[in-house]
Amino acid sequence: MNNQTYVNWSGHHLKLTWLQNHRIDDFSKVTSVHGVCFYQGNVLLVHVDGRGLNFPGGHIEKEKHLKKHFIERHWKKVM
Repeated sequence: MNNQTYVNWSGHHLKLTWLQNHRIDDFSKVTSVHGVCFYQGNVLLVHVDGRGLNFPGGHIEKEKHLKKHFIERHWKKVM
């Protein structure tokens, strides 16, 4: 199984890697949170100007707990 892909993200060449069953103990290098929300067989996506459809999420504000930030970001997108 290939767990890496390369994408052009607004002019930046990025490598995305998925790590199955990987636990993160040091969150100091986490810069953004994104997630997939399922509801009645649908997936929540947001439209980002200049990029198209994307999973909701975004950059983390300093000193914010990851789970709290993730939930707040999602509510901002759906409300």
